[in-house]
Amino acid sequence: MAKQDARQNFNGASSEINQNGGANDSFYKWFVMNYFNGNNDPQLWQKATPYHRVDAKTGPIFMANSLNEFVPTTGVTTMLEALNKVQVPSESHFISGTKHAKGYLDQVFDQSVIFLNKFVANDGIQAKAVDNEAN
Repeated sequence: MAKQDARQNFNGASSEINQNGGANDSFYKWFVMNYFNGNNDPQLWQKATPYHRVDAKTGPIFMANSLNEFVPTTGVTTMLEALNKVQVPSESHFISGTKHAKGYLDQVFDQSVIFLNKFVANDGIQAKAVDNEAN
């Protein structure tokens, strides 16, 4: 099994480029295999892949992804195709660079809040302020 790259910085610079300038496929394989505890069963992988489970009951989805990170953009585009096929509201943002998740949060935060207010708040779900001082 592929080994984790201990130098990886998920919220920092590169999360998909190895030191030789190529895609870090061994890291991506380790990352995915870690979620499946080393299980190579393709049926299990298919069941866990979100776009195989999209149907008309799927709720609205906001997705953001860097253009050059370890999570392939093809996963996002395939998910969008599945959502569009059953007319589930979705929004996607592709950010230049190689950061992952929190690494580009500041760039998509406002758009994600607008999306949530449009699709979630209107369904009667209200965001609640959390009083961290009370705990």
